[in-house]
Amino acid sequence: MDDLDIISSEDKLVDLAEETQRTVEEMPFKAWYGRQGCLKQKPANGVFINAYPLVYKASEVNLIERYGFNRTIMRRYDDLSWKITDFSGQELISGNSNMGDDFADLSKMLSESGYCGRIKVVYKSEYEGKVLEDVSYQYWDPFQQELGVFGIVPNINNGIIKFYTEDGMTMEASIINGAFSAKELKNVRGKITASINTYNGQVLYKTFNKNEGDYYLYMAPPVPVDLKVSSENGCINLAWTGEGLQGYNVKRSSIPGGEYVTIAENIIGDKEQVIFTDDISDGTRYYYTVSAVNGGIESLDSPIRTWIEPYATSTVIRQNAGSFEVDSPVAFGVEVTCENGNYPSGSVIIREGDMVIGEEKLQCTNSNMSIANITVYFALDGEHSITAEYIGNEMFQSSKSMDFIVSIEKYSLKLMLSSVPSISVPGQPLVLTAIASGTYSTLPRGTVLFIDGNADKNVILGESKLTPLSTGNKGIAEITVNSLSEGEHYIVLHYVEGEDYLKTFDSVRHLVSNKYIATETTLKSNYNPIAYKEAITLTATVKSTKGQATSGRVVFRDLDEVIGTVDIVPVEGTDYSEAVLKKQINFVGIHHLTAEYQDNDTYAGSVGRLDQLLVSKERNAIELNIGSDTVSGEQVLSADLTWLEKEVFPTGSVVFKDGDNVIGEASFEIIDETKAAASLKIKSLTPGFHTITAIYNGDICFNGSSDSENITVTAPLKKKYKISGWLESGSSKDCSGFSVKIEGNDYFASTNSLGYFELTDVDESDAGYSISITKPGHLKRIISLEKLNGDVQIGNEESKIQIWPGDIDQDGTINMKDVIMIAKLYNVSSKESGYNAGYDLNQDGVINISDIIAIAKHFNASTSSYNNAI
Repeated sequence: MDDLDIISSEDKLVDLAEETQRTVEEMPFKAWYGRQGCLKQKPANGVFINAYPLVYKASEVNLIERYGFNRTIMRRYDDLSWKITDFSGQELISGNSNMGDDFADLSKMLSESGYCGRIKVVYKSEYEGKVLEDVSYQYWDPFQQELGVFGIVPNINNGIIKFYTEDGMTMEASIINGAFSAKELKNVRGKITASINTYNGQVLYKTFNKNEGDYYLYMAPPVPVDLKVSSENGCINLAWTGEGLQGYNVKRSSIPGGEYVTIAENIIGDKEQVIFTDDISDGTRYYYTVSAVNGGIESLDSPIRTWIEPYATSTVIRQNAGSFEVDSPVAFGVEVTCENGNYPSGSVIIREGDMVIGEEKLQCTNSNMSIANITVYFALDGEHSITAEYIGNEMFQSSKSMDFIVSIEKYSLKLMLSSVPSISVPGQPLVLTAIASGTYSTLPRGTVLFIDGNADKNVILGESKLTPLSTGNKGIAEITVNSLSEGEHYIVLHYVEGEDYLKTFDSVRHLVSNKYIATETTLKSNYNPIAYKEAITLTATVKSTKGQATSGRVVFRDLDEVIGTVDIVPVEGTDYSEAVLKKQINFVGIHHLTAEYQDNDTYAGSVGRLDQLLVSKERNAIELNIGSDTVSGEQVLSADLTWLEKEVFPTGSVVFKDGDNVIGEASFEIIDETKAAASLKIKSLTPGFHTITAIYNGDICFNGSSDSENITVTAPLKKKYKISGWLESGSSKDCSGFSVKIEGNDYFASTNSLGYFELTDVDESDAGYSISITKPGHLKRIISLEKLNGDVQIGNEESKIQIWPGDIDQDGTINMKDVIMIAKLYNVSSKESGYNAGYDLNQDGVINISDIIAIAKHFNASTSSYNNAI
């Protein structure tokens, strides 16, 4: 966790730690954490594992070096020394242990000293010439009476800390020996703001969320986060995320466990980024940490960072041989190698020019190489120049491969001449059917030439445009010819038009001869249309010009797919023969069925057609998904359509209705082989109850369906902002006690002694707010905000908003009635009965001429006399 001052984030970690630790140790984590505050106190050089606060067992303590790439884990049984000092730096106890020592109870030693307050605990151990040190500041109470809100304040030994609760309650606690305990807050829950006056007159505020009975508070500025170290021209550049605080201190050490020396103080920066350059030239490798300073109070140190020259890497892109088409998957292997034997970590990207077309994380394969397998798709044909780039990190340098050329071809197209008999007689009409099959679900388009390629010359028989079929990725083109001369022919299909596809062709041998008897074939079905997956009976009838055909077979096809072959059987008492096929059709839509009669000995071939067999529509289901029965703001309506058959897809769109009113329409997006979705974003639903209906009217292959869902639309959640400000009275230095309220709701706050207030979690409003400011004895002021669409601050610490004293009777005007009321208690002091602090305008303890003078400064002023607009 980077920022431990974010309200509630620490609570979540503590809950998680509590659940985990109860399973492995007897001491509950929260009880330990409440006295230790360990997460807030990140050690500068190392951290102890398995160590209770102030109680340890040498044989069960490990030290680890916390930062850097080459982490050193301490061995068990290493010698350990400790030193505990009080709030002023005076030593309370110290000592060391040898390996194998039993528990040393530092708590008992501290209790015997009788000390109570802030302590500094330092553990040290040495391993292979490195000194590892763990430093923490803790709240020490020998009677363990840490109740309510307790904790420590670094750099301040004695003083007052104030607490402001959500319900307007204000409480104080004394800071003694750098520590405090506000037992009165034990039963308070919710957001609490703590403040202390620092040595230089500034105020340090810290807001936290108290969910438990007791809460440990480390009252210091937030620790700087995201410290990054880089090197340029022999200098070390530091950058970190700031909080807009007074300043930052930079510290460095030549060894991780050594003494950290402050090399820069009070560096100023903004909230986005603070930058510091350490101009070193001695070649020493330094370790850096940063702390924040506000009001003279210094935060804990940030995690340690150092600069290490990244290892060099090399990147190579590889790809298996093969041909690739537009929109087809192209797999690449990217190898990243490190020269020193370490395997690189991170990600690689593939670029085409400046555009990133693929990205993947590296996987380790051996001691010095990592690989990433990346699949990309190219939308255009031609040559593509790509590069693979390894995105480096603090440990490994970035590297880039050489240019790699990938050739992408147009969509391939397969042509097939379907259901053309191999033998015919002169003058016999022939239907030439070209079936084109595309790849990757692309629908073939363009023109097919039908060519008669005989021995003498090529003759164009005709041309036809491909018509995409409703099922699959196929198209069909047909012509009818009856002019083929006697002899051998080669019927050639030539795909000549269509910029998205490669040119291609197909051919088939065909013989025209008078030696054979002409035939005629017809095809019928018992039902048309038929139900999905219902068995159909196809009957092919074959007639000849010379008596009944007695030999041969019929090949049944569904477009270009052979679905059965049956020998013909003469039908007794007729002049024809039949071939009967019973078949189950397994996908819906229009089917192009043919029956080709074949007999190479006596009879010429012929083809019967049934081009419009309709398998009835797919039963489907549409489901409306809104995600929740209560929505606000923008809603996404999604209608999912599912079906059974994998070779057909729905067309058309889904209409969305709110009751009887159409609110929009959306086309389908294919999700997979049996699912499609149509989504619609809307913002127009008014708050209240609505019935939303998704309607699909179906198409040639799909039945229509619909689904409804009831939802309640709530008003969109408004953004929350903070209104803060600085107020002061014209007659007293104590600026506390002003009540700040937003009229018409429950937002309320009180000022502290410096006049500062905060109204948090205020709803965004285009209509604005009226802020009422009141205090006994003062003239009410109303400040108008025209609108609230961001945090607002009224006044500042150097130029506070004036609230005039003098309206004693709170009638909205400073006049003679207020003077008379002052006169009735003239010269009455705070030690006498009848004294009213609301009359003592300058809060000097006596009602006298000074208070009348304060009234005179704004005599006859009313609430409308203020300049109230901001």
